[in-house]
Amino acid sequence: MAVPVSDVELPSVRGGPVRLSRLLGHRPLLVLFVHADCPTSILALDRLSRMEVALADAGFETVCVAQEPLEVAARLARRSGLRSPMLVDPPPYEVSRAYAVTTVPTGCLLTPGGAIEETLVGWDADAYERAFGITVPAEEPRWKPGCESRNASSESIVPAAAFDEPEDMFERSWTDGLPVIPPTPERVDAMLGGRDSHASL
Repeated sequence: MAVPVSDVELPSVRGGPVRLSRLLGHRPLLVLFVHADCPTSILALDRLSRMEVALADAGFETVCVAQEPLEVAARLARRSGLRSPMLVDPPPYEVSRAYAVTTVPTGCLLTPGGAIEETLVGWDADAYERAFGITVPAEEPRWKPGCESRNASSESIVPAAAFDEPEDMFERSWTDGLPVIPPTPERVDAMLGGRDSHASL
C-alpha cells in the first residue's frame, strides 16, 4: 500500500525541516522508526550505523524517524554514529500512525513510488539480510523484540526520555570536567541583576 508522504515535513537534527517525498527518489528507502527509551531501538541504530555503507552499495537510501524531541533525537544520532538523516516525529506522531507503527524499532522498506514493500518489526538480523541482500554485523543478539511505540497508546503522548543539558555538554567536550550551566535568557537576566545588557561599559 502507498502512504501519502508528499506533503509531510519533519524536523531534522542537522537543519531545517525535510519533506519526506524528497527522500523518495530512484532508489528504495528504509525508514526506521525508533525512540530513546527502547533498548532494541538503540541496538538497531548501532547496527544500522555499521550497515549504512553496505545498504548504500546495495542500492538503498536510509532515514531514521525518532519519536523524540529534537535534542534527544540528535543525541541518538550522535551516540550511534549514524550518518543517515535523523528526523523527528513530534506528538501526536502522525507519521508513525500513517505507517501503522505500533512497535519500535520498525523498519519500513519503501519503493521509489512510496509503497510499503516490507515491514521489519523489532531487531531481526536474518530478516534484514533477506530484505536487503547484505550481511549485518555478526553479533548477538540476532533477534530482539521491540518496545511499544509512543503513538500506540494515549499514555505515551509525552516522551519519557528527558534531555540532560549538562550531560549533553560533557558528551560534546564543551567542558573540562567542571560543572556547566546552560545560559538561558532567565539565567542571564538574573546574572545581570537588572542591568541593561546592551548598555555600554
